Amino acid sequence: MKTTITDISKDTGLSIATISKYLNHKPVLPENAEKIKESIKKLHYEPNQIAQSLRSKKTKTVALILPSLKDSLWGRIVNPISTSLIDSGYTPIICTNDPIEASGFSLSSFLLHNQIAGAIAIGNAFTESELLSFSKNQLPIVCVDYDSTALGIDCVVSANFLSAYEAGVYLIKRNHRRIGVIGGSQDSYTMRERSNGFLKALNEYQIPSYPEYCMYEASTVSEVQYLFRKLLSFPEPPTAVFLLNYTAFMG
Repeated sequence: MKTTITDISKDTGLSIATISKYLNHKPVLPENAEKIKESIKKLHYEPNQIAQSLRSKKTKTVALILPSLKDSLWGRIVNPISTSLIDSGYTPIICTNDPIEASGFSLSSFLLHNQIAGAIAIGNAFTESELLSFSKNQLPIVCVDYDSTALGIDCVVSANFLSAYEAGVYLIKRNHRRIGVIGGSQDSYTMRERSNGFLKALNEYQIPSYPEYCMYEASTVSEVQYLFRKLLSFPEPPTAVFLLNYTAFMG
C-alpha cells in the first residue's frame, strides 16, 4: 500500500499541516524537518505531484528549451541545469523549438496552458514575441546565451564580444593579416557578438577585413569542412582562421 501523509504523521507524531508545509517547501522547525525527512526515507514516501498541481494550479516542472539537439554543446549546459532543478525539487523537461522550422505548433502556448513553474530558453529557441508572452503571463523565464535584457527578461550570457576581440588581437599580434572566419547563422546573438568583437580588433589595429574570407551559415560539421577547404583554395588563402562556435571547431 502506498505511503501517505497520514502515515508520516503517525510515524513522526507531527500534524498533517506541518508535514504539508515541509512538502511544499515552506518553513518548519529544523528538528521537525529532520524527523519528516527521516520518515520519508524510512517509509519510501513519494508525493503525489498531480494532486499537488491540482491544488496549487501549478506544476513543479521547468521546461528547458533548446533550438535543436544537433549541437552537442547544449548537453554540457543542460546537464548541470537539470541536476540543480532536481536537487531543488523540480522536474526538468527538455523541449526543442526552432522558430524557423516551426510548423504551426506553438510551444510557448503549450507550455503556458500546461501551468509549468518556469522555463529556461537556451540560444535562439524563442522569438522576442514568444519571450514577451511568457513575461506578460508572469511565467518566470531565464535566457541562456541570448541577451534578453532589452525585453526585461533575465539572462545568463558569455563574454562573447570581449572573447572574440581578444582572439582577434592574439592573431594580429602574431602577424596574421589575412584571417578567415567560419561560423553559424548571423541571426544568432552569439555569432553577431563574436563577429563584432573580432571586427573591432581588426579596426583597432587597422587590419583590413576581407568579406570573402568571412563565411557563415554553417550548421553542420560537413558544411564547415566544405567552407574550410574553400578558404584554402583561394589564390591567397588566409594564414589563420577564427572559428566562431563549437561546430566550426569540430569541423
